[in-house]
Amino acid sequence: MSRFRGGLALARHSWSTLRAHRSLAAFPVLGGLMALVIVAPPALAAAYLVDRGDTVPGVLLGALAIYLVSFVAAFVGVGLAAAADAALRGQPASLGQGLRVARSRLRAISGWALITALLSIVLRALESRSELAAIAAALIGGAWSVISLLVIPAIAIEDLGPVEAMKRSAHIFKEHWRGQVTGMAVIGGAVFLLVMLPAIGLVVAGVLILSDSGSAGIGGGAVLLALGAVLFAGGAVLSNALRQIFAVALYRFVTTGEAVGGFDAAQLENAVRVKGRPAVA
Repeated sequence: MSRFRGGLALARHSWSTLRAHRSLAAFPVLGGLMALVIVAPPALAAAYLVDRGDTVPGVLLGALAIYLVSFVAAFVGVGLAAAADAALRGQPASLGQGLRVARSRLRAISGWALITALLSIVLRALESRSELAAIAAALIGGAWSVISLLVIPAIAIEDLGPVEAMKRSAHIFKEHWRGQVTGMAVIGGAVFLLVMLPAIGLVVAGVLILSDSGSAGIGGGAVLLALGAVLFAGGAVLSNALRQIFAVALYRFVTTGEAVGGFDAAQLENAVRVKGRPAVA
């Protein structure tokens, strides 16, 4: 319970930072738009070719789409991390400032996108083999998402290459494991309960009305469906921004000992204390 309360406090600080610097929420929105423009064409073409029986070109286009998804996520993530770092340290933060940092890190972003895309392809291949392989893929994917959490801040803040950033993130996870798990779990859980779950309820209600009410219920069902979709998308944007803000604050604390942006040093210390060392009272 104490770990949960500490994680909740850290999530509230992330929310306060986002409210004070709303430009940070623009990064996930930009990522969604970039995905529509850059990723959708090869993804749709791949699906069409595979459905038509042209497996080889379809698979190649599908792999390209997976890489582009990884690239967009890394590019936007680095921009968001850079802007969040500036905001937490009391410096001007904006969409343009974050994107300038991301453009200066294109080589590292491209390399990291390749690593994550290859892992994604391997995990998808495992999922399709057997139930046991699918379980193994889920476990590997979950472990990877935690261990690699601080790669993006490492690239954004220290201009590390993808391999060096991965080593740094893995080392931090090994030595300071609790904050990554607890803080991120609380942020994800809070957004799910407060935003995602109501959004899913609206979507389900809209679908039920559309399917059961005939033409008389089309208007109301469509409105509920649209509201649910917008709320769900907003929840995804919110979760992404909060997670990155927390990751940057965590990265700054474990690498420099500095609690930035109003984050409480004692809470961060308890959240990320070295295994075997007693908590701060």
